[in-house]
Amino acid sequence: MSNDYREWYLRNRKALSVRRKRRYATDTKFRDKQLKRSRQSWEEGEPERVVRRQKEIDRRLKVGEKSFYSTGGSRNHPRIVRVKGKLRKVYGITVLARLLGVSVKTLRTRWAKFGALPPPTLVDEKDRPWFDHAYLEFMVSVVRDYRAKYWSLDDFSVAVSREWEKRHGRKMKNVFPGC
Repeated sequence: MSNDYREWYLRNRKALSVRRKRRYATDTKFRDKQLKRSRQSWEEGEPERVVRRQKEIDRRLKVGEKSFYSTGGSRNHPRIVRVKGKLRKVYGITVLARLLGVSVKTLRTRWAKFGALPPPTLVDEKDRPWFDHAYLEFMVSVVRDYRAKYWSLDDFSVAVSREWEKRHGRKMKNVFPGC
């Protein structure tokens, strides 16, 4: 019987999909019921998602691994530069994005504009941000501690600012290149 149903479904799935979408668009009770089920399912699965995300961040933060530094492009290899008279190894925005589990575009267009990114360690002549190891560790720890709690980017930005003040003893400037 299950095989018959499977064959029937394969023949009729497009029509069923169209019917479901139409009903969702027109029937408010059906839509509310589906949204409620979706919300409930999301809330039940939240602890597992947070744990999975945490494991992924921990895996990416292993400093000794080559994958931490390797970004696939020659422009983003770590560089040794002089910052305030000291030699430091700095990393490109691609490394930061990989560590945080978001795209570079998300960092530049959303996080930077909402003030969720502290100013970079260094900005080069082409207006590219560069980050030292301490900055990367700071951002990963903040994301680990707060991103799962605050789904709103505004709330997350406030948490980042608070942590920055705690660690550096000064207010975070909302200056990020390209925004």
